[in-house]
Amino acid sequence: MTTKNDPFNKISFLIGDWDGRGEGFDTGKESDITNRMSFALAPSPSVITGRFEARRAGKLENEGTMIIIYDPNIRRLVRKMVYSYGFIMNEVGTVRGSRFLFDSVGIDALPDYWKGLRIRTFLDKKSEDEFTSGLMTANKGGPFRIYGQNRFRRRGA
Repeated sequence: MTTKNDPFNKISFLIGDWDGRGEGFDTGKESDITNRMSFALAPSPSVITGRFEARRAGKLENEGTMIIIYDPNIRRLVRKMVYSYGFIMNEVGTVRGSRFLFDSVGIDALPDYWKGLRIRTFLDKKSEDEFTSGLMTANKGGPFRIYGQNRFRRRGA
């Protein structure tokens, strides 16, 4: 049974279709990043399944799937993200107001460029029809810095 303030209920505003635009991510002015995301309650009402894609200058760069659940054993959100780059990010999340922070607890098929880094992703709910999502990295013992982020608006809103 979910309540209005439980983490799963709070993040379920994602259900639907979204269009986004990237900022950062080592992009030049000529390499525009656009994003699409879609979320559904599937295969059950206690699982959010999402699909995403990112295009750089109109060409598909990355796509994948994600699953978000609430794990009552650890009392945290759990997110699995499968990237077409060839790795799977395993994250646990906390909620701070309208901000969702996901810390990587392991990456299957870890890319060389992330070895030795701590990875954190975030999602900031701006309204029912807008959010930002991004990636932060940190060296061991160092502060997190934003690597890049995407601004999303609900399609049709």
